[in-house]
Amino acid sequence: RRVIEGARFAEAAWGVMPCCIRDGIYLNCGVKGAKAKGNDDDLRHAVMCGAVAATYSAERLNCIDRRITNRNLFLFGGVGFGTREEYLRCC
Repeated sequence: RRVIEGARFAEAAWGVMPCCIRDGIYLNCGVKGAKAKGNDDDLRHAVMCGAVAATYSAERLNCIDRRITNRNLFLFGGVGFGTREEYLRCC
């Protein structure tokens, strides 16, 4: 959160790999049912990363091999693509 907000304040591009996202920060009530016995935490993490991405207008999402870490989602933003064509040229 601090990295993204600091980068936005400096009008800089940013990239983060969210790890531990607490309930109540990006979704008021969190993701209910994800912590129930037998449920995998991957779904909760992906939904929470989506909430972070929506909050800060992420422009790109990348993944790394989950054998490296199970928190394998990266979010990027702050570039400020003006048009879809510009986005396609850069991505």
